[in-house]
Amino acid sequence: MADILSGGIAGIGFSWKSGPAMTELEMATLDWLVDVLALPEHFKALKNESNSLFSWMASTELGKTVKGILTKVRQNTIEEEDSGIICPYYHDPAVFEKLVAYCSDQAHSSVEKGAMLCGVKLRKLKTTLDPELKNYNVTKEVLEGAIKEDRARGLIPFILIATMGTTSSCSIDRLDSLGAICEREHIWLHVDAAYAGSFLACPEFRYMSKGMEFADSFNFNAHKALLVNFDCSPMWLKDGTTAAKYFNVDPVYLKHEHQAVASDYRKSDIFPDNKEEFQWLPPEYKPPCYCDCPHTNT
Repeated sequence: MADILSGGIAGIGFSWKSGPAMTELEMATLDWLVDVLALPEHFKALKNESNSLFSWMASTELGKTVKGILTKVRQNTIEEEDSGIICPYYHDPAVFEKLVAYCSDQAHSSVEKGAMLCGVKLRKLKTTLDPELKNYNVTKEVLEGAIKEDRARGLIPFILIATMGTTSSCSIDRLDSLGAICEREHIWLHVDAAYAGSFLACPEFRYMSKGMEFADSFNFNAHKALLVNFDCSPMWLKDGTTAAKYFNVDPVYLKHEHQAVASDYRKSDIFPDNKEEFQWLPPEYKPPCYCDCPHTNT
């Protein structure tokens, strides 16, 4: 039904002005999903209009996340110069040579592909069996050791892609311990919950999200367990302003009189055509539950 509605209406989502209802409905839906999954309030658009955006292309998971990080990294390492060239200082390719991303050796192959697309180094961290979770995850000792080694080599660790239910083994990283390290070391923490994120709708599975307050971004595939159409992949940013600044292109034909007060996701869009293709969830939709808890749908 959602696909039929979005296809039939065929909204033009170039900017807020060309599709205000599309933008506002997207924000409301993403805020509703924050409540369904019990995610931190800072992911809500009410807190920051650039925090939530619908994303596609699961094969570029790192590519979607990296855009909000590189600005901060480069501003801390390169002095701004008014050279008059098209490419601004925070797009300087020289910085890419020093950037290194981290992920679990159980992470989805899309993370590795994303690193290739972004042109950054990727270090896969060795996992060990967690006796409590009975699963493989990255320990804080392994992460701290990698950071120390790479900084000694002159590299800049800038992001950790933590996992919440990988395709290969349903690996779940402990966000509370890894997140504290990322916060201390000024490393972006992205949570790839593509597989298991949907199950946060059930309170008994929310042990997986302990430490989510440390996450700078969070992504999951709603189509994998929430009975919605394929490639519905919501993503939230704790602070979307850096992403908007990094990817903003503001030609005169996209400007409008409401842009100072309206939310405009085109400023943080990774696609060159500025297309915003919001795939709506049915208004009557309720998240499914696969257990015998009181909130099971009937």
